[in-house]
Amino acid sequence: MNACQDDGVEPFKAYSGKFVLRIPPEDHAAVSRAAIASGKSLNQWAVEVLKQAASSDVQKAGRGMVAPSLGFFA
Repeated sequence: MNACQDDGVEPFKAYSGKFVLRIPPEDHAAVSRAAIASGKSLNQWAVEVLKQAASSDVQKAGRGMVAPSLGFFA
């Protein structure tokens, strides 16, 4: 954080809540089927799955493990 202050930048970026994800068509179809099977929209399903993955990676990082899927834990 001191480096951010030295550079005059905010240490945390504000996020819009939107991002584009490019995946192969067959994966798009598979996740769409998974969402339908769970009774959720693709967006609802993806948010849930991403939250679970992020939470798992944060827990691993807290135990000294690296979280390569998120790329920002050491």
